[in-house]
Amino acid sequence: MKIIIIGGVAGGATTAARIRRTNETAEIILLEKGKYISYANCGLPYYIGGVIEEREKLFVQTPEAFSTRFRVDVRTENEVIFIDRKRKTVTVRQSSEDSYEESYDKLLISTGASPVRPPLPGIDLNGIFTLRNVTDTDRIKEYINSHAPRKAVVIGAGFIGLEMAENLHAQGAKVSIVEMGNQVMAPIDFSMASLVHQHLMDKGVNLYLEQAVASFERDGKELKVIFKNGESISADIVILSIGVRPETTLARAAELTIGEAGGIAVNDYLQTSDESIYAIGDAIEFRHPITGKPWLNYLAGPANRQGRIVADNILGAHIDSPRIDVKQNPLYESEEFAYLDTHYYGGIKKYQWLTMPLAIHGVVAKTNGEVVDVCIGESEEDPVFAVTDLLPHLAAKQMEQKANAIIEGEKLDVIIGNRPLEGVSEDEKEAVKKNMLAILEERYGMTEEDFVSAELEIVPAGKSRDMGFDRSMVMGYGQDDRVCGFTSLFAMLDVEAGDRTTCCILVDKEEIGSVGATGMHSRFFENAVAEILALMGETADIKVRRALQNSKMLSSDVSAAYDPMFAEAFEKRSSAFFGKGLVFNKFTDLGATEQWNAKSALLYGICKRVTVSGILERTATEEQRSQGLDIADFFLFSPTKRQILQLMIQRNPALQLLIDELDLTLVE
Repeated sequence: MKIIIIGGVAGGATTAARIRRTNETAEIILLEKGKYISYANCGLPYYIGGVIEEREKLFVQTPEAFSTRFRVDVRTENEVIFIDRKRKTVTVRQSSEDSYEESYDKLLISTGASPVRPPLPGIDLNGIFTLRNVTDTDRIKEYINSHAPRKAVVIGAGFIGLEMAENLHAQGAKVSIVEMGNQVMAPIDFSMASLVHQHLMDKGVNLYLEQAVASFERDGKELKVIFKNGESISADIVILSIGVRPETTLARAAELTIGEAGGIAVNDYLQTSDESIYAIGDAIEFRHPITGKPWLNYLAGPANRQGRIVADNILGAHIDSPRIDVKQNPLYESEEFAYLDTHYYGGIKKYQWLTMPLAIHGVVAKTNGEVVDVCIGESEEDPVFAVTDLLPHLAAKQMEQKANAIIEGEKLDVIIGNRPLEGVSEDEKEAVKKNMLAILEERYGMTEEDFVSAELEIVPAGKSRDMGFDRSMVMGYGQDDRVCGFTSLFAMLDVEAGDRTTCCILVDKEEIGSVGATGMHSRFFENAVAEILALMGETADIKVRRALQNSKMLSSDVSAAYDPMFAEAFEKRSSAFFGKGLVFNKFTDLGATEQWNAKSALLYGICKRVTVSGILERTATEEQRSQGLDIADFFLFSPTKRQILQLMIQRNPALQLLIDELDLTLVE
């Protein structure tokens, strides 16, 4: 994918870095008409005032360093002058006045805003400046150094105007602020602005409120600022901070939709009216979080955040399956048989594990620090293992038991040998066990103490096989549920890069309640999201919760298909069937009176929009394994509570601000 970014200051540079972190192969071209990228706009007045002494400290990245670090083709003094949407090309003019075309797959407009400079008489006189970029800063700094102004007039009392007034005052100039409104800092209430008024006057700053400028004149070496009422004040330097307007020249020429407030109209994903073109920063307008009306916001913070929107699409699956686990001190001998002491893991039917070939899988962390992978029983040359059972003519009493009592869990110990160690006397105690230890030492370099630091599991031996003459099915251990790890991973790998980050979570311990450091009860995924946000400069805990709340998740698992041999266990109208495509389970339960899990109607509605031939939406309940929980339970807010909260916010938008300010979150 080829991505072109127009504008390389706050939002543009942030977007380029973010894209590279999430996509190593994309071709990224950053086109900036000025000489500099990724600099601190908010620091410009403070460099002029000497608070920031070194000019280099204004720059977060140089074009060369940014290009090297992020493998981005950075082209400064390259101005985009035209966008051809049909051909998906941009025309670029270089500083040499030569021009060229560049094609794109996706285009981002981050052109910022341009200073308002009304056509007043004398506005182009020497000594009258606007401040928007580094070039403006250098001109003002040079003028101050060469002219040492004693009187300064700042026209406009917004953020930049007040910051310039502060820094010119610090340079020793007598400062006057002219504002057409009745207060400084228009976004705040008058009662708050009055505190700023008092502070300015305490510092000796002249404040001219409700005064409109009509013209400028040169009076000898001084400039004269003339108001519409005929009054005037003199100055050695004038800073115009009247305001800015979205830089939409390119967007208008490309016939992109311009909103009511004059900015480029974008949707919630920052797409313009052309789905291949995005826009961020000062050039766009978006819905005000309280009023819902179109809004312009000329601050670097939102531009940076827009450039690194982190709302993930998440696929979840667990990669554990029912099995038998080996205990930490498992090896023992009984009546000349060597066994491994075990306990069962997950929702198994214990009687199914009797007299079938079993394999041992896992790892052994030895005392010397070496980690050994163990896989015994899968190769044709390997031995297999088994849990024994009674012969039919000895099992009369056993056959009277209920299925769950045919074999107790404590009797699922695995027999691993019967031959005593060679060369020992018949009276030698635990000779079979000693032979097993000798074999383990010889073949695997393993001692009895190594069992304590081993993680070994017993599973049915043998590969998965095609089932049926027509090979229409697959039979094998771990199809429920481990196969879902495969489908989730490839769903992520096969999807084309889109507007949202995709993530695949593969977790353990689902079979026993998703506990432990590798289960979904852990905070591993939450911590991973927090680490990603921290790399992007977002360290507040609320940001993590918002990212998770803005995410959508599908939990992959295996559903039960209708089985005519056990028809009484299914509700046929709402059942899933073999060979009919994907299944979305809407309801699951642990039984009629136990835990019930109804999926989010909102999420289910999204699932219905997935266009796959033959999808059946299964809405029946199914018997889940004891303690088994759906991964989605841990990351999707309860839909009912969430909808109620959203309705409350719609009726009283200030509630969202309160929630954010108090760092609240919805909990069960």
